[in-house]
Amino acid sequence: MAEEKQEEKGFTMDEAAMERLLTEAEFVRRGRNVIVEIKGKKWHLRPTSQAQNQIMANLDFDVMYWQKTLKEGNLSRRKAKRVSTRIRKAYAKKAAHQVLGMWLRWVPLLFAFMWRRIYNSSEAVSATINATEAIGENKVFYLANLGSSKQALVLSMTQVGEAVRQRMRRGESAANMVEKDGSEAKEDSR
Repeated sequence: MAEEKQEEKGFTMDEAAMERLLTEAEFVRRGRNVIVEIKGKKWHLRPTSQAQNQIMANLDFDVMYWQKTLKEGNLSRRKAKRVSTRIRKAYAKKAAHQVLGMWLRWVPLLFAFMWRRIYNSSEAVSATINATEAIGENKVFYLANLGSSKQALVLSMTQVGEAVRQRMRRGESAANMVEKDGSEAKEDSR
């Protein structure tokens, strides 16, 4: 269906991708949120700030460390349970950052309530929220700057096109040189 829309508008794949990025950039710039429905409950995912993105990245690193300690397998049951609880709490905190978005600036105590609410609901809630990349962590910053740097993006794309053309010409000339060298060698050996 998306291909039909591309053909109707007459866009190439690159132009369609550029249009999609620009619409997402406008979506982010206006501060709209994405609605995810999990088990009949609607969760609003909002754009996050760079500071929140850094906090979420740190939580990911902590989770990777804890998962590594769990895989080693030399923990007692009690310690393993504590580590798995830490992992679930970290995922809940990351999901709370995505749900609250930049509202955290104005209502900081809401974070403590929200991550506990997500933690005490089913694991599907935090897993689905964390898996949703509609408003990605680094994508927000990239897309917000895309509209202002559209000209620079177009210029960089043309440079890439010229470099590819030059590379293809060099490849063709190298192939021609190999053919000539091979044909001369056959004539000399006879």
